[in-house]
This record gives sequence, C-alpha cells and structure tokens, in this order.
Amino acid sequence: MPAIFSICSLVLAGFSACLIAPFTVAVMGQSVKHIEGFGLLFVSYVFLSVVVILAFNRQASRLSRGGMFVLACCCWLTLVLAATIPFILLERMSFLGAFYEASSAATALGTTFLVPDTIATPMKAYRAIVAWFGGFLTLALIVYVLSPYRVGGLPNRDLRFVLHSTGYSGPKLFRTLAAIALPYIGLTILCLLILLIQGVRPLDATLAATAAMSTNGFLPTQSGGSIFNNRAAEITMIGFMVVGGTSIIWHRMIFARRFDLLWREHRESIGAIVLILGIGLLVALINGLTSDQPFAFLRHIFDVASTMTTTGVTHQTSQVSSVPLLLAFMLAMGGAATFSTSGGIKLYRLGIMLLNSLLQARQLVFPNAILSGRLEERFGSSGAIKAIWSFFFLFILTMCLGMLGFAILGMSFEDAFSSSVGSLSSVANLVTADAVRGEHGYLIGLWISAIALAGKLEILVILAAISDIRQR
Repeated sequence: MPAIFSICSLVLAGFSACLIAPFTVAVMGQSVKHIEGFGLLFVSYVFLSVVVILAFNRQASRLSRGGMFVLACCCWLTLVLAATIPFILLERMSFLGAFYEASSAATALGTTFLVPDTIATPMKAYRAIVAWFGGFLTLALIVYVLSPYRVGGLPNRDLRFVLHSTGYSGPKLFRTLAAIALPYIGLTILCLLILLIQGVRPLDATLAATAAMSTNGFLPTQSGGSIFNNRAAEITMIGFMVVGGTSIIWHRMIFARRFDLLWREHRESIGAIVLILGIGLLVALINGLTSDQPFAFLRHIFDVASTMTTTGVTHQTSQVSSVPLLLAFMLAMGGAATFSTSGGIKLYRLGIMLLNSLLQARQLVFPNAILSGRLEERFGSSGAIKAIWSFFFLFILTMCLGMLGFAILGMSFEDAFSSSVGSLSSVANLVTADAVRGEHGYLIGLWISAIALAGKLEILVILAAISDIRQR
C-alpha cells in the first residue's frame, strides 16, 4: 500500500500542476471566484501530495503483479476525485453531478450536464486540461501496466523506446514519464501554435489542441457552419487527431529516425491512417452520390477521423455526423492504435482476431494439413491470442450491460445502444446528450461515468484488481 499511496500522490501532484492553466485563464479574465478557487486548490493539492510522498516514500516497496492492477484503479480514482472538487466548489454541483463531470473530463469523453455556452471560460479551460492530463495518465498506465503484463493480449515489444523502469520510484521512473510527457506536451504546443498562426482565437486553439492530443470530445468552439470556419485550421485538427490516435512508440521511432521499424513492427498506426483516409473517401463518395449537398470531402474526413480516434467531435454541430450510424458504431468500438489516448478495442486486437479466424477457417478446410504457425510466433503464445478473445468478449458484455442499464433508466433501444458504445469508447457525439438533463439525469450520468471508467481502465484490469484484493 505505501507504494500505491506514493504513486497516487504523484498523480495528484501532476494534476495540481495542471491547475495553473485554468488559474491563468481566470487571472486574464479577472474572475475573482475562479482565481481564489483554483489558487486554493493548487496549494491544497500540492501540500497533500508532498505530505503523502514524504510519509510513504521510504516505506514503499516493489509492487506485485496484482498490486500493479490495484495501482491502476487507484490512480484513476485519485484523478477523478481530485477533479470532482472544483465542480462542487465553483459550479455548485451536487457530488453525483460533479463526479459525472469529472469522470467525463478525465476519461476524455467530454459530455456535460450543462449547455456549453453557459460554462465560464476558466471552467472550459479546466475541463480541457483535466482531459489532457487524463490522456497522459492513459499513456502512462498503458506503458507501465497494460502492455508489460499483456492485459487483453496487448503487445509489449519495443517498449524500450519509452519504458526505462517498472519500479515505483527512482530516476528511471521519471525518465520513463519524461519519455511519455515530452512528445505529448511538445505535440500539444505545436498544434496550439499552428492553430494560432492560422487565425484561431487563443482559447479555442488551446481547447482544440488539448482535445486533439487527448482525443477529448469537449470542444465548444463551433461558430456558424463548422468547428472554426477555417479550412486550414480544420485540416490541422484532423492531423493532430490522427496523431492522438496513433502509437506514442511509433512517434518515438520517428523522432529517433528508426524508419526501418516503422513498417515492420508498428503497422497498426499506418493502418489507422490508411483506414481514416479510405473510409473518409468512401463516405464522401456515398454522400456525394446520394445527397443534394455539395461534395465536402473535408467534412467527411474530419468526422471519420474524429470517430475512429474516439475524439467524438462533429464537424458541423447543426447537423449529425456525416458518418452513417452503423459505421460510426463500428469505428468507435474498433478505435485506433495501441499506445494512444484513443478508446475502443484497438486495431491490434482486431487484426489478430481476424488473422486467427482465417487460420481457424483454413484448419477447417484442411484439418490434417500442417499449417504455418507464424501468427503465434509473431504475436506471442496461444495464451496471448486467447487473452485477446477474452477481452473482446468482456468488451461486448460490458457494452450490453451498459445498454441494459440505460434501457432500465428509460432510454429507447437506439439511444441506449448509442450511449453505451459512446461511453465505453469515449466518443462524445454518440452519447445522447439530452438524457443527462432528463428525469433520471443523475443516475444516467453516474452510469455513463461507470461505463467510461471501465472503458479507460479496461475491464480486465478491474477484475484483476478485485481478485487481488479478495485474496489478501
């Protein structure tokens, strides 16, 4: 437990540093209430994290395998609870409402009880920075927990590009966090600068940059026909949504100029880019042939990229997404690349399941033939392939349970299915927004929070943590 407390306090310390962003926005807007609120919370969180680190750091020891899964759950709970308090203090919400807002922001879902136009500017910045930090926590836990222990059959190759230690403390821990944080921060700042150069307002550019890198669906910047009414800025947004949905290891390979490994070892990220362009072109052709509206390739690419990377922002808020609903469900459940902030099953798992199914089909046709075992040689033992199928089953089961819960709370079948897929994969524009403002709004919000957190943590981690706690 001391090691878990120490690392959770590091999460709290990192989150407190993020509060500088909304505090700065509050100072620029001369909002006294938000200046006092974020200032006091920053001091309180820093003090609490320092006290916990000093109290438990020397007692901490290396965590067991089960302890790592408990740690992952505790880190997310720390972030959500810490993010809940500002909503209670500054927006006078009840605990359930604040918990929903905090979990929606932290998991990069991006839905809200409130009408976006009524949200104060510092709170918009706060929601954006919570989602951005949630994206960083997602990457850190993938590198430290999910991939090394092959949760759900995830790959653990080439982790040397980012993982330098599995210990709870020491310089190697911070070296690993720096290997994740520096490109994440650098790419966010690069996106921000490009959007500013292209004429986007500073606040809108900041929200868009953090949303793109964390694949967050909270982006209340639409004015008129589209996101920015600025074609160049929208192309930039597409590019950085794709960056957010591709592998951080792939990015590190590019920075390290290891171009020989880009195609041989990490085809998943390239496949995600090809799929976004191909499906976007297909949707554009279909809509262009069946609609009286002018051919708008940019809009279709934007909506496809937003859905597949699980960002969940619609190019034109006055209209529904240009992606057909059934295709949107498939893209959201599939997600993008491993080692990214995107949700969903991930293309790696889908690819392995497809290859494994084809191999099984060949064995049905030629039961006595000696077939190549390259699938297991390349992607690990048969146990890893079984783990992928187990994860897929649990993902579908969780989606069905989510749909059942929404149906019990009064949603129609279509809304319940869409909200379940959207919550589990963190795709904001698939979640029925009006449902949380209805009769059972708080209960629906709490259920959305539970499904979204299960999707970010991956249900296998939650089950493993429960199993470890029960054995103690």
